[in-house]
Amino acid sequence: MRLHPIPSLRTCLFAACHFLTAGSLVAAPPGAGQPAPVLQSTDLDGHPFSLAALKGHVVILDFWASWCGPCRKSLPGLDHLQSKYKGQGLRVVGVSLDETQDAVTDFLTNVPVHFTILQDPFGTTGQTFGVVAMPTTFLLDREGRIAARFEGGDHLEAAVAPSRQRTERTMRGIPSGTAPCGCPSPGRG
Repeated sequence: MRLHPIPSLRTCLFAACHFLTAGSLVAAPPGAGQPAPVLQSTDLDGHPFSLAALKGHVVILDFWASWCGPCRKSLPGLDHLQSKYKGQGLRVVGVSLDETQDAVTDFLTNVPVHFTILQDPFGTTGQTFGVVAMPTTFLLDREGRIAARFEGGDHLEAAVAPSRQRTERTMRGIPSGTAPCGCPSPGRG
């Protein structure tokens, strides 16, 4: 009879964690062309919010945090985009991943914006959207599908022009990957 060594507590804990999280690792974050996940919350004023209620609008959904330096630079730009395109149906929604509302309100006192702000103190919405970098911004078309995703702030300035073009195309209902005329871009079929 062969004896099998008893696994260490560390090995058992690792295996347990692996099996407990395996289900959550299977679901990939949403990508371009896919419907945005369900998002229901309350804004900082306590009003109910549902992302589904914005169907018919182009939505910029931005995940940010008060400790994020690039977020301090990007939020005013997003505020400008909403003021410029609100009449055409653009809505910006910010989702703070800060753990306390005080951190959010203190930040917004210094960096005021005029769009809807939600708070996700446990990171569940961020996890559902696959957020791993700050800021992470999603552009949603009028049908609630993800048109684009932008991560981090390292190349924020370089991303501004293409993201504005993509936002403007989405506002006009032109799919991304097309030339300004609405026809496929060269090399895209």
